[in-house]
Amino acid sequence: IRAGQEVEIKASRVEPGDIAIIRPGERVPVDGIIVDGASELDESHITGESLPAARIAGGKALPPAAGGGGGVPQATDGGRAG
Repeated sequence: IRAGQEVEIKASRVEPGDIAIIRPGERVPVDGIIVDGASELDESHITGESLPAARIAGGKALPPAAGGGGGVPQATDGGRAG
């Protein structure tokens, strides 16, 4: 979400302050913080843990984690792209 509008952009074009919507099965595009809701993220590529990790508002979301059961909005911090 950029300037209040949902738009589709490449991860390399994400700017700090953009909100990325992570839908079930989609990968986290860039480093950021979950701003609303809760979900489980598959972080097995990062941690080696086979079980999804519960994440709530205020928690970090890092690429290349994949979204689980519920979609969540993620505030981007302009960090690395996944």
